[in-house]
Amino acid sequence: MNYKARYNRIRERIAVLPASDKAELICCSGLDQAPEGTESFRKELPESRTSMIIKETRDISYPASSMIGCSFDTEMAAMAAASLAEEYRADGKKFVTGPSAAIMRSPLDGRNSRRFSEEPYLTGKMAAAFLNGLRSKGVEGCLTELGCCHSEDGKYSSDNTVDPAVFGDLYLESFRIAIEEGDALAVRLSEARMNGYRLWLSNNELKRLRAETSFDGAFVLPPGVADDAVAAVGAGMDLLPGADENAAKKLENAVRKGRLNIKSADEAAVRAYAISDSLKNSPVVLRRDSNAAFSTARRIARECMVLLKNEEGFFPIKDGEKIAIIGYAAEKKPEETFRMFSSLEPSGSTLTEGLAEYGTQVVYAKGYNPDGSTNPAMVREAREALREAGKGILAVDLPSGAESDGYDRDDMKLPDGILRLADFLLEEDLPVACAVMTASPVELPFEYGMKAILFAGHCGDATGIAAADIITGRTDASGRLSFSWPARTSMIAAADRHVYSEGYATGHRARELGKAFEGYPFGYGISYTDVEYLGSAIDKHVIIGEHQKVAVLVRVRNNSDRAGSFVAQVYLRRGSGRMRRLVAFSKIRLLPGQIKNETIEIDVSRFKEFDPSTSMKVFCAGQYTLELAADSSDEGILESFDLSVFPKEWNTVPLAEEWDESALKRQMEETASRLDGAAVTAAEISFKKARNTISGKALYTEFEKTLDGVARPYHDKWKAALMEMPIMTVNSLAGKPIDDRTVARTVRAAVRNENGGIGFAKG
Repeated sequence: MNYKARYNRIRERIAVLPASDKAELICCSGLDQAPEGTESFRKELPESRTSMIIKETRDISYPASSMIGCSFDTEMAAMAAASLAEEYRADGKKFVTGPSAAIMRSPLDGRNSRRFSEEPYLTGKMAAAFLNGLRSKGVEGCLTELGCCHSEDGKYSSDNTVDPAVFGDLYLESFRIAIEEGDALAVRLSEARMNGYRLWLSNNELKRLRAETSFDGAFVLPPGVADDAVAAVGAGMDLLPGADENAAKKLENAVRKGRLNIKSADEAAVRAYAISDSLKNSPVVLRRDSNAAFSTARRIARECMVLLKNEEGFFPIKDGEKIAIIGYAAEKKPEETFRMFSSLEPSGSTLTEGLAEYGTQVVYAKGYNPDGSTNPAMVREAREALREAGKGILAVDLPSGAESDGYDRDDMKLPDGILRLADFLLEEDLPVACAVMTASPVELPFEYGMKAILFAGHCGDATGIAAADIITGRTDASGRLSFSWPARTSMIAAADRHVYSEGYATGHRARELGKAFEGYPFGYGISYTDVEYLGSAIDKHVIIGEHQKVAVLVRVRNNSDRAGSFVAQVYLRRGSGRMRRLVAFSKIRLLPGQIKNETIEIDVSRFKEFDPSTSMKVFCAGQYTLELAADSSDEGILESFDLSVFPKEWNTVPLAEEWDESALKRQMEETASRLDGAAVTAAEISFKKARNTISGKALYTEFEKTLDGVARPYHDKWKAALMEMPIMTVNSLAGKPIDDRTVARTVRAAVRNENGGIGFAKG
């Protein structure tokens, strides 16, 4: 997007506006921004505000971002976004919070379902496609979670320590791609500190992020933070959607009194106006057809599901075949991953309904309760159903609330009741498959006995019928894992989730540092078709200045009598010092018996790496190993090429081959020194400290009452997440009015209580 010419035009308009109008633009006055949501458009029910939990309703729910990533198809991301945008437009919304361009770091992170992948390249391409899909229907998206915030536990109060080179190469790369290819208008920062700084209060950090990502759109204040609006705008923030009702007045007064540089206010107002200006000429969208939207959701869901195992041709099952469907998950309506302070009734198709639609003779047994527990009667019923049908499918999931933003999972384990049920079913010595309907990886200790495993995940309202499409063979299984699936929690558990001591070794890269890995690798998945790799070709000597892409020719053949697909993945390794990273992919669709030549292009930017001395990406000439693969494991490599890359002009900065572990240690020491003895601001007073004040006690009582029906331990997890939040965040999420006077009283009372009745918070 040509920001420069556009902003020059807008600056002329902003220059003549009074300070009050500029302040209102910065505080999102007139910008009807929809809340975070890339799975569905959720509308708040009128009676919602009588409770601390917001009650919502929706029309159609699409696959979660983590599942869309498994499609390895940017067309699916754009299609989901375009269909979702129609619903937003029908309700008058034109600006949406999402998608996330943050990568996954650990399977335990409570926010993983909103992220596309553990690989920066796949994440960036999917996020860009999603933004473009929204824009095709007149809706703009706001990329989220720029920074390092890969743990929900303590995200408001924690300080995440990460090596600058690791941040530049790994955690920032997905944003670069999404911003460049998706023409992002806005990017929201993550909530937590990074290396001692709150990004939205650090002018140097925001300038660095703009330079590193070439982003000139609007930086958006993260939700639930209560820092001074004047300081945030002075540092370089542009949009303050969570600001209190007096923020605009404060900004106006600060400009008049010289406490806020007029240039900073003008630049923020220009970027805020640019978003509204972009939405003025949005195309007209008529109210959508719900049936057509469901068909779209179904098509996308089929492309996302991953077949992990299929022995002895268990899948697909034949038409009219009798089969036992066991497990509460098979009759439970699909649900989105839980959100803090939000309640939504699940809807959509179930697995039993989907199979019944194809005439399958379903013998259903519940097997376990919603909380994952079971009893002898349930187990007996399940075994009888399996004996009657002769074969069965066990559907497994986690209890509602186990996967939620606001807190992380403690481990990857399924409830004990489900594990006991699986053991009893395998004792029958009859063929059994498993359908996994969780948002993130789980331990599958019974995997050895299962004939087939289908990862259906959180694929929205069409989950049941889409899974039935694959199980009955109406469509081929074509999804590939967009994340690594460890066999056990011990393979990924970190001592401190806020210290990025593993460096580059996240996900599939961890194996290259000698860490043992068992499970399913990134990019893995099987299908019903026999697609044969016939070979590939590449120019092994590349002069970057003469052509900006490296082309790889891939030749494959479908030896089956049914249509299928092959997901070609291209990985790159520089010398011996950098680990394998995904740089290109293509989902090649093949008709029965078809031979296809596919050209996959690798952009010149894939030969750049982060240079800490300049805080920029630079060309790195030299020797590379290019690997064409079916997945990221060593066994998945189909062919390797030695590649020599020469830039037209030798203006690159040499980088160290190995990551310097001492750099992180020094960074941690510097951070600790900066934070030692730092005063806690009024904005950072936690709800735990304020709980014994009048307003805090009222909120806590309301929260307890609302969670009476939530099963433990998730009741306790929500309480723990609430306790560490800043008091203003809790007020904001609860829909309570916020003003300086109320917050000051609450904070001072909290500090007074902590200090035995003595002392007040300043500010």
